[in-house]
Amino acid sequence: MSSSPLLTIFPSPLPTLRTRLNSTLQTLITTTITKQQHFLLHHQTPFTPLFTKPHNSILSRIPRAQLGLGSFPLISPQDHWGTWSVLFSIGAFGIWSEKTKIGSRLSGAVVSTLIGLLASNIGIISYDAPVYSVVMEYLLQMAIPLLLFKADLRRVIKSTGKLLMTFLLGSVATIVGTMVAYQMVPMRQLGQDSWKIAAALMSSYIGGTVNFVAVSKALNVSPSVLAAGIAADNVICAIYFTFLFALASKIPPEVTQFTSNDCPVNKEPNFGSKLDVLRTTTALATSFAICKFASHLTKLMGVQWGSLPFITATVVILATIFPMQFGYLAPGGEAPALILMQVHSLAMK
Repeated sequence: MSSSPLLTIFPSPLPTLRTRLNSTLQTLITTTITKQQHFLLHHQTPFTPLFTKPHNSILSRIPRAQLGLGSFPLISPQDHWGTWSVLFSIGAFGIWSEKTKIGSRLSGAVVSTLIGLLASNIGIISYDAPVYSVVMEYLLQMAIPLLLFKADLRRVIKSTGKLLMTFLLGSVATIVGTMVAYQMVPMRQLGQDSWKIAAALMSSYIGGTVNFVAVSKALNVSPSVLAAGIAADNVICAIYFTFLFALASKIPPEVTQFTSNDCPVNKEPNFGSKLDVLRTTTALATSFAICKFASHLTKLMGVQWGSLPFITATVVILATIFPMQFGYLAPGGEAPALILMQVHSLAMK
């Protein structure tokens, strides 16, 4: 009879002692693997490390504390202040990086995303924390109205011109490309989630991560597949956007001329004055009110796929009906929206 590989770990001349030691080690390994699989099954989140996979080495399956390697992540999931500090610090660094040569080519969002991925994979920050739920459920929804205060449809259609048709053509091409790619790579191992995650990724490439979140909620994509889709999207898009931004950096910017009919909201605000503090506060209050109305409307209609579509529709309708009033609030919401979207891009990654 061939000996077990575990017997070679403790080559003792005493069979009884050797049997007991190997039995203890086997129990330890089995318990560790079971706990790890249970944790990964029930805690799949957008911060799940990209390279989490089972190891073949016996030592790699023993708890890190018993190997003297310390406990990871360094910042506990229950350390809310620590997690918030890291998220906003990475977001601030991403915004600052746009002043550098490399950051200006990548954009602050891509820089923040890459740093967030690195931090979660090397064990600095947890990939499953209550803070991320707060970002997804509240901060993201609050940022949507702040970004769309200037979404006057009449002005958008008039000013975009051929750009709108180009966007529509690109959207149709994205839909067709997704359908072709799904036929080529059907992802049958995902079951019913295969076409759902394909639809979510398609919407993301048309309208960004906000669309990804909304479609994922509407289709009830399972957490594990959602995390895998986000991870794959991050890796590919980081390379793709880096290439696009590198190309765009060689093109000189166009000089935009505004007519007298344009709203005066394009002027840079002076955030040191009381007027701009009032404008920012009013913009935040308006955003909260829109979110409250959309949330109530979602519950009233019994919609299960979230309030993001109602938030978007509400602010666009209001900005179209009252363009001057909401255009006045737009500069006050730009800075908070930029900060919130930076943090949201980290929570998604």
